[in-house]
Amino acid sequence: MLTKQETLLELPFDFLLSFAFEAKLLKTVCARHTKKDLVHNLVRLLSESRCQMLWGEYNETKRCDRTIGSIRFDRPTANELRDAFVFQVLRNSPGIIGKEFRLNGTRVDLVQFNGSSSAYEIKSKRDKISRLSRQLSYYSEVFEYVSVVLDGQPQSGLPEHAGIFEVERINGDLAFREVREPEQNSAMNPIRQLSLLRLRELHQVYRQFGGRKNDSRSDMIGFLTSRLSAAEINDVYKHAVGERMSQESRTTHFCESMLASRTAIPS
Repeated sequence: MLTKQETLLELPFDFLLSFAFEAKLLKTVCARHTKKDLVHNLVRLLSESRCQMLWGEYNETKRCDRTIGSIRFDRPTANELRDAFVFQVLRNSPGIIGKEFRLNGTRVDLVQFNGSSSAYEIKSKRDKISRLSRQLSYYSEVFEYVSVVLDGQPQSGLPEHAGIFEVERINGDLAFREVREPEQNSAMNPIRQLSLLRLRELHQVYRQFGGRKNDSRSDMIGFLTSRLSAAEINDVYKHAVGERMSQESRTTHFCESMLASRTAIPS
């Protein structure tokens, strides 16, 4: 019986390259990479049965749709899990949902503002979890509730206040089971919350509470933290960011509607 490497080497380079990108097994490829380099990478990522499936599908149809579908189902990307999670878990929830929320040099996969503030970190089988504890610590500084979606990774070592969802596969579909509900955390940092506001948002709050016109960002944050309680700053943060996301959502929807309604100019 052929090894995984021998099986893949029998397939054309262009076919393997197209398969690797469509299955999202590769993000980039160096111009100097050879077929052997590509096969070496794929051998690390594919099981023996998947290599045989790919080989058989190519010889039958010269395509790889079935193999890609099988891989994408077993090992969906974080973006695919995120979209499925929104559709199945958050879609009917009230409030504003945002993706890729910038925070401390990283991005929160999903955030939700609906009177409370929630952050969701999605970890697919393709993701490393070495940064997860640090990410959840950052999120806990500015969000009331923090949850993580895991696709088979260990649950040990997660903060006690963090909610946990597990990815399941039921009758050929992805599903999400809530293992633990999130608890409101006590680690929120008012200074960190105010620092995430855009300058215009911060200045608007600053003037509302009696600040002068042209103070620096650090002066405005110092002024507000000396006069408002942590709970009040949390409310200010949720309102400002929620309004921003709502406005961005309306703008995106308007632009998409305009593009969809454009028609060709008659010649």
